[in-house]
Amino acid sequence: MLEKLLDALLKNLENGNWLVVIVIVVTGVSINLRVILEFADRWGSKREVYIKEALKIETLTGATRIFLEEELNCSIFKKITEISADQIFREKIKYLIDHSNGDLQPFQFTQARKHLKMKEGKLVIVITRSDRVGHIINFALSGIMFISVLFYFMSIADIKFTAIYQIVVVIGYGVLMLFFAVFLYLQTTPLLVAKHIEPIINHLESNDKSSNANQCRRLGRMQ
Repeated sequence: MLEKLLDALLKNLENGNWLVVIVIVVTGVSINLRVILEFADRWGSKREVYIKEALKIETLTGATRIFLEEELNCSIFKKITEISADQIFREKIKYLIDHSNGDLQPFQFTQARKHLKMKEGKLVIVITRSDRVGHIINFALSGIMFISVLFYFMSIADIKFTAIYQIVVVIGYGVLMLFFAVFLYLQTTPLLVAKHIEPIINHLESNDKSSNANQCRRLGRMQ
């Protein structure tokens, strides 16, 4: 299958049929996506296996064992949440979820992971100007694509097709446009979730800071 796709890709590149090339590339990636993801997953799993095997060595102690244990914890946490975080980062996320009375959920941190940063021991939401511009562009493009898909399917309703393959190609192109529109819209989710959880995180962090300050004052009086 892959060889046939490559042959078709090269032939259409030579003829300058760029639309066909795009369709072939998207099709090729879609067909082989599982293989690509399985390879990445196997690589990550092998790394975990190597670390677990190393930790079974009884003579492995001290800083090396602590380092490997932390690497294993990071790997497992990333596999579950898709967040690359050290121990302090993980504990902070757990603390915020536990003290939010249900306002914060693990999946929200996963969705907003690109905007999460640790700063001076506090978890903060960082939204840059480029993030905002990208969000607006993706939102606008997704809206344009959804409208285009609607008009596209409305326009082909009156077309009289002479062969089944024509129907398949036309409908397939419309479905491809729809998937792309959905993909663009999903790219707006991280910033929306980040803005939603930001005031909750800030409130919890400020309460934690006030609590620590009060505890320090009490300890000072006792001394």
